[in-house]
Amino acid sequence: MVHISSGSFVISLAKHKSKQVGYSINPSFQIKLNIRDLELLKIIQEGDPPEGGGSPFGGCGKIYTEKNTAKFVVLRHKELV
Repeated sequence: MVHISSGSFVISLAKHKSKQVGYSINPSFQIKLNIRDLELLKIIQEGDPPEGGGSPFGGCGKIYTEKNTAKFVVLRHKELV
């Protein structure tokens, strides 16, 4: 059984003088699980589950580990579209 510690999709705005409207839009997506579920995050990231079907993430994003947690993060706009 897998328990998601947290998962989120966030769109933030940041002031950016070089942008026409003065702001940049920064989307991000993350899933945070217990470190014991690290292999599941790798399957989500790579898009190659044992039973087939693929993943919408297909190799994008990064996985970070810290203490007892593993986090899959996608920050690049073109990877989220």
